[in-house]
Amino acid sequence: MHTSEETARHLRHVVGKFHSDYPTIPHTHVTEIVEGLAAELLQEAHFDQFVPLLVERAAREQLAAETGTAQPALARSR
Repeated sequence: MHTSEETARHLRHVVGKFHSDYPTIPHTHVTEIVEGLAAELLQEAHFDQFVPLLVERAAREQLAAETGTAQPALARSR
């Protein structure tokens, strides 16, 4: 599936947000995680509007597990 410009923009925002939330993780690693998850989801997707949200959730879980930390955005939303 072709990714819309809006979805690509949202995915770039997700990478930037995680770079701020997890400053000790290299930017390239965060980018690899987000792009890998997005590619997997886009292979199966009929439309791409929810892909950034799903990628953000899955990547946040993975990054939190890798760092052994709480999930920052979830803690802020409470």
